Amino acid sequence: MDAEAASSQDSYRIEKVYGTELKGSFRNLILAKFLRTLKSGNYYFKLADSESYFSNYHVYIKSIFLRPNVVANFAVLDDSPDVVLGWSLTENDSILHYVWVDAVQRNKGIAKSLCPNQISKVTHLTTIGAKIFKDMKNVSFDPWG
Repeated sequence: MDAEAASSQDSYRIEKVYGTELKGSFRNLILAKFLRTLKSGNYYFKLADSESYFSNYHVYIKSIFLRPNVVANFAVLDDSPDVVLGWSLTENDSILHYVWVDAVQRNKGIAKSLCPNQISKVTHLTTIGAKIFKDMKNVSFDPWG
């Protein structure tokens, strides 16, 4: 079962995994969704040469995983923990590198539950993220965060 098949009545929980401990399908899910949605959802990355973007940004995302306080947060179904509704990549409980929620699961509060309570920095923005970011007080955009 995938996230699209989950109903709005399904309950979920947040599972946390340190970036250095990410393995297999969870690691691959983050890499694939991060790369694809940033490329398609960010005006400047849309302009980038695709081959160069995917080969180089893949390396950069993997370097984020290696930072000592990076955590991947996964919203998974309570009764099917292999079904990921969304995920975020955070650092030091204050830096948001990226958040992704399956399109069918959006507008249910999942993204909010995946983000730190006190975000001080955002390192990546898509068109949707930029709309949310402009209303955030005391939060800076720092692509090198």
